[in-house]
Amino acid sequence: MIDEQTLVHAGGSPCMLFVAGIGIPATLHQIGIGNSDSRYRQRISSKNFRQAILEQTVQHIVDAAQPSRVILFDSYGRDEADENSGLDLMIIQPHVENQIEQMVYLRQVLGPMGIGIDMLIYSEDEYRRRSRVPGTVHYWARGEGKVLYEAAY
Repeated sequence: MIDEQTLVHAGGSPCMLFVAGIGIPATLHQIGIGNSDSRYRQRISSKNFRQAILEQTVQHIVDAAQPSRVILFDSYGRDEADENSGLDLMIIQPHVENQIEQMVYLRQVLGPMGIGIDMLIYSEDEYRRRSRVPGTVHYWARGEGKVLYEAAY
């Protein structure tokens, strides 16, 4: 669970936000907060925090795996997430040689998150085929999920 945090913006320079257990640094500017007064204290809501973590997570996945698409599904995809919700991401790649190895690799790239994260990795062909079958996780991800990243090719 990510609690509301109090951060101090020091002297107009970007402060690094690194909360124990999350493992993903973000500047205040990256999460949309900034102020030139060095004594200014800003409270960041859990929602902004989770959004910053999500954006950083997707960027790390894109950099490491060059997916075709990254889809956020389940409670976050339906905008029903609460403080106990984890991230559910479906990562679609042009070709997948070994799903398990790819999941382990991406878990290592992301490191400790401080929030539960499930990653499902599929090839374009498998996703396309399974997403047409009602009741499958692919079907629900396609219908209710949010595409967070889509490659331009």
